[in-house]
Amino acid sequence: MPHFRRTFVIDQSSTWIILQSSRCEPAAGFIFSRSEAFPTMTTARPERTALIVDDEDQLLRLQTRILEKEGVQVLAAKDATEARALFSAHELEIDLLVLDVTLPGGDGAEQLLPEFAARRPIACFIVASGDEPPQALRVELTRIGGHFLRKPFVPKELIRLLQETASVAHEPAVPGPV
Repeated sequence: MPHFRRTFVIDQSSTWIILQSSRCEPAAGFIFSRSEAFPTMTTARPERTALIVDDEDQLLRLQTRILEKEGVQVLAAKDATEARALFSAHELEIDLLVLDVTLPGGDGAEQLLPEFAARRPIACFIVASGDEPPQALRVELTRIGGHFLRKPFVPKELIRLLQETASVAHEPAVPGPV
């Protein structure tokens, strides 16, 4: 599957700004004037939007605070119904999903992960649980390049995964449906 890479060139008379971004990578850019022999590389902090789905209020608030402190806009849902509604309303904005394996009503990461990954294949996924994920979920995580986060976790573990999803393009190991 090819990388999704966007390049923008802004020409302001004697100064050029070239920005590039791709799936799960921070935006990077060059700023230089026509008289410069070599451009200067800069990295812009990407504006990311995450959907967090967790039925435990304290964990939902903790994850929200951690991600917001890292500059991520957060949408929070307590169950699958709320998650689907938020996902549908913000589908094109969401580039990170943090999903609990077990949710009320039985719709947890096992059901939501393949559904959301099919609709938003360029998004990055983190699945959280206190237990080992079921085999089918491990296979799906591997297929889409997702990450597993064991509960309970310390904030730096979530931040590390956030940084990994921002700096590494995750390509599915097996091509998804076309």
